[in-house]
Amino acid sequence: MEKFVSLRILKDKRMTIQLEVQDDLVAQIGKDAILRKMQTFLEWEKLRLLAWEIHQSMQEAGLDYDQLWQQARKQAWEQHKKQHLSFLSES
Repeated sequence: MEKFVSLRILKDKRMTIQLEVQDDLVAQIGKDAILRKMQTFLEWEKLRLLAWEIHQSMQEAGLDYDQLWQQARKQAWEQHKKQHLSFLSES
């Protein structure tokens, strides 16, 4: 029969999450590594949700992400050429 260890993740004092983790997993990678992996996962998940909200807002506003991206990329390239590659625009 496998034993489980409870880990507590405290983040911004908003919530405590207890997870049941198998003893052999804790022994193999360690409690701190498990905590870091869970925190990293939650941070990425928050970013994913924010990106989805931005995407939805842009759609609702009628903005074309691809067009905006191409325009921003072109402007950044032109600025970079002027600042760092002036020899490319010399005749």
